[in-house]
Parts: sequence; C-alpha cells; structure tokens
Amino acid sequence: MRGVFYSLSFWQWGCAFLFFWTCGLVAQPVPPGWPPPDKTTELSLKGEDLDSLPLSLQQYRRLKRLDLSKNELRQLPPWLSEMESLEVINLRKNPLPQFPHHLVALPHLRKLILAQTEIDSVPACVGRFPALRYLDLWDSEVAHLHPGIRAADSLRFLDLRNTYLSTQDLKGLIEDQPLWDIKSTYGCNCGMR
Repeated sequence: MRGVFYSLSFWQWGCAFLFFWTCGLVAQPVPPGWPPPDKTTELSLKGEDLDSLPLSLQQYRRLKRLDLSKNELRQLPPWLSEMESLEVINLRKNPLPQFPHHLVALPHLRKLILAQTEIDSVPACVGRFPALRYLDLWDSEVAHLHPGIRAADSLRFLDLRNTYLSTQDLKGLIEDQPLWDIKSTYGCNCGMR
C-alpha cells in the first residue's frame, strides 16, 4: 500500500489534491476581507452575486446568523445543514426553485427567510423543523402548502403575503393554527399579485 502513494506522479498528486480541495476535504482559505472563522457568529454575504456557496464557509462553525440575500443561489449545498449553530438564515431574493429541505437537520434554526424566491410549494418537512419559529415566504411563488406544515409545533410566525395561495387554503390554515401569527394577502383568489 505504501508503494502506491510513492508511485504517484506529480500530476496525479495534483489531481488528488484538487479532488479533495473541491470536495471540501481540504480547508479552503478564507477570502480576503472575511472575518476570522473561529470567532464569527454573524456573516453577511448579501448582494455578492453568488451562484454557489464558497467552500470556505464551512470553516464558520460558530455562525448563528447567515445573510445570503440578494444573490443568485438556485440550490444550497448539503454541508450547510452541518452548520449546527445556525439560528437565522436569510435567503431573500434568490432564485431558489425548491424549498431547502435539508435545512431541517439544523437543530437551532429558528428563523428562515425565503421571501422573494421561486419556491412554489412548501413540503411536509417544514413540520419537522425542531426549533423553527419564523418562516417568511412573502412575495414568493408558493401556491401549495403541504398539510404537514400543521405539525410545526415550534412555528409562531408565517408570512404568506403576496403568494399564490388560494383564499380557501389561507382561511383553512388560519383557522387550524390559532397560535400562529399568519400574515397573508387574504381575500384574493385571482392567482395574480
């Protein structure tokens, strides 16, 4: 086995390193101007035109608040759900087409802002967030809420203003969840904003 490592060419070592680097197995340097990862609890990458998250973000294990608003994110990497200290994530104004279901694994996430995204439905997994109290879907493309959302015991605030939900769906949710503060554009069943 030992001879295998020694027989690799310089080019093969370079390819192996590049593989581990891109997979996040080698710590990536923190970009210039970013705060030190070991002491940072809040980080704003707002309006940075990101279409993917930099792997160096994985070093920020103490983050509690992450602002990723006003970017070009269409998906979130699975490793984001390993950042267990996160309490607040702002993804407003990103072209996310689907609800980021893997964030359910975040045990302390209490506020999730998905306003002005392209998300068109809210899946059952929303009912499984252990600590989520605040979900903002304002001005998103949401036209369907899975009934599983009603199992969200910790949820207290839900912003559904300017979505495509029918008056019937909104009224049913408001009646079923008297403890939730639900903001909605109530009374419009026209499918237009």
